[in-house]
Amino acid sequence: MAQTLVQRFGTAAIFDETAKTVTFDIDDLAGITDPTAITDLTIDEWADRIAAALILQWRGNQSTDNTDPTDGLIVGDPFKQFETRGTEQQISFNYNVAIYIPDTSSDLDPDLVV
Repeated sequence: MAQTLVQRFGTAAIFDETAKTVTFDIDDLAGITDPTAITDLTIDEWADRIAAALILQWRGNQSTDNTDPTDGLIVGDPFKQFETRGTEQQISFNYNVAIYIPDTSSDLDPDLVV
């Protein structure tokens, strides 16, 4: 079964129908160990970390197989790669994210995600 808003964004996730916004608590996300470190002054440096936490959240809540046709987004198994970026040695964790739409369209349209 497709993940719910709460499964995707945490237990405090709320959809505001009038404003067409989704809000969620960062401390509900997988891997954010100290949300107090996120402030108005540090939010930009946390943007990628929050996005990474969302990917971990989605992966952690999805079904164990990829056979449910109502799952519109599946995060695959990661693989690690050692890289030099600039002069810095880093490890990249690469996740394949599959987004499913009906077979009648050739382009990704978020409105069509199952």
